Amino acid sequence: MDERATNTLAGEPPGKESLGGAEEQHRLLMECVTDYAIFFLDAHGHVAAWNAGATRIFGYSEAEIIGQPFSTFFTDDEVRKGEPEKELHTAATAGRANDDRWLVRKDGARLWCIGVTTALRDEGSNLRGFAKVLRDRTEQKRLEEALRQRAGELAEEARRKDEFLAVLAHELRNPLAPIRNALQVIRLGSHDAALVEQMRGMAERQVGYMTHLVDDLLDLSRISRGLLRLLVEPLDVAEPVQQAVEGVQPLVRERSLTLSVSLPAEPVYVEGDRTRLQQVVGNLLSNAAKYTDAGGTVLLTSRQEGTKLVLRVRDTGIGIAPEMLPRIFDLFTQEESARYHAQGGLGLGLPLVKELVALHGGTVQVRSEGKGKGSEFTVRIPLRHPAASQ
Repeated sequence: MDERATNTLAGEPPGKESLGGAEEQHRLLMECVTDYAIFFLDAHGHVAAWNAGATRIFGYSEAEIIGQPFSTFFTDDEVRKGEPEKELHTAATAGRANDDRWLVRKDGARLWCIGVTTALRDEGSNLRGFAKVLRDRTEQKRLEEALRQRAGELAEEARRKDEFLAVLAHELRNPLAPIRNALQVIRLGSHDAALVEQMRGMAERQVGYMTHLVDDLLDLSRISRGLLRLLVEPLDVAEPVQQAVEGVQPLVRERSLTLSVSLPAEPVYVEGDRTRLQQVVGNLLSNAAKYTDAGGTVLLTSRQEGTKLVLRVRDTGIGIAPEMLPRIFDLFTQEESARYHAQGGLGLGLPLVKELVALHGGTVQVRSEGKGKGSEFTVRIPLRHPAASQ
């Protein structure tokens, strides 16, 4: 065994001659390195040499890219800003230019690359060109951006949750004062029967409000833990709808609204939970009533459309800002102006509607043209026997 083989087996680096001369080393560098894009530019910034890694990362063959300007790899926005020229100028004056930026592949896809551009000078310090070495870090960049976005979402969720807890404490405490006053009147043994009856009625309403609030919280908790079970039966949807309409009448009268209801002439059957569907319709009607000023209108329609039961609740109320539409069914989401119009409340109704409709295999959507232009909520639930109903 000759000395070169012995040195290699012993772990010593091979001699320089094992890689051939400078031209052979250059060829191996350009053909064998694929993890990094390595290319050379002439003094005017045009591609003069191109390695296999650059072909893999950018998609251009050597024949396609030789002679093309450095700006070929930059986004249109950065080309307009003169970033390619700035990078070469920095490299020429400082010797090198580091950059982390979005670049563009041949197919138009964007890549996040980290790299360095180095000025190449001869013995007389004359600029002969540039060497560019970079690596594709797109996946890592997208992961960082996803993590950053998720961190922002979690921070926003925590903020909304803190706000929700503060409002919850306020909403639970508010009814206590009138209840305490009613108990005080009763305790003093007032002989005014009308006053005692008034106090009793007021206490009942406040207890009813607190009960409704706690029930909504418990329902959402059960749904989030997968513990809520529907009591499904075949039923004519007109039954829970009419019950919901009856339940919301006091609020409609209190706010001086007009409630119009349009139901199919023939029964429309679904497989559903009577109580939960009544809850869905009732929450949508209550939501519409709370956010509609006196003299406004709430319209409820129920009809069959293809294989679905479609319920729509439309109002002439305060409307929904465009930026709020994607989050309107999220828990802990409620605009301050909306809370003012609703005279309090936690905004639990719409998240609960979304979850209950989903448990019925349906969907709920919202549409609004903006502030002051009303809103429309549309619920779609599969019919019991779609084929027979058509």
